[in-house]
Amino acid sequence: MLFRSIRKELLNRYKMVGQVTAVEGKTLTLDIGSDFGVHKGDYFGVYNGGGSKRTAVVAVTEVNEHSSKAQLYQGEATIKVGAEVRQVFRR
Repeated sequence: MLFRSIRKELLNRYKMVGQVTAVEGKTLTLDIGSDFGVHKGDYFGVYNGGGSKRTAVVAVTEVNEHSSKAQLYQGEATIKVGAEVRQVFRR
């Protein structure tokens, strides 16, 4: 019980950050997976060009050890390989 509350606090305090490694239509591949704590249903903001303006939000649909797949949930469909993703909601 204590471990879960500590883990939850750490995940809320230190948000996950990764990159888009592939784009196929509205499906993205991210370079972070279960080894970083990604879960199906997590949401990530997408920032093209490393800027501070979020251009889209994606929802994780599949998680592997070192990568994950996500679908465009909201925003622009012009996401580029190399765009930064930052966790915005943890399921």
